[in-house]
Amino acid sequence: MKLKDTFIVREMDGGIVLAALDRSFQGLMKGNASAAKILLRLQEETSKEQLVSLLTDAYEVDVNSAERDIDRLLDKLREVGALDEGEDRTRAETEKQGQKSASWLLQRIRGR
Repeated sequence: MKLKDTFIVREMDGGIVLAALDRSFQGLMKGNASAAKILLRLQEETSKEQLVSLLTDAYEVDVNSAERDIDRLLDKLREVGALDEGEDRTRAETEKQGQKSASWLLQRIRGR
């Protein structure tokens, strides 16, 4: 995955700003230093595992917290159409989504 070429990333005052060069997204996204590391890495093809390693190596953060923060940022990037994931999401993300759906369905069936 990587940022689409129509989005630019600029570091500002210890944080980061993301903007679209076209009209696909009208606005700016601002982020802190950890978001800056992620967005700068996403200018090139990278994997979620590489992003997790980037955060856990740079900060005193456990893998679960890093994954949660990365997932939130990736979700925001998807919402504004900034993330290029190829034709389909990665297999792991697809399986994770399927597990969430199955869990929700089982809870509904059981009446919880």
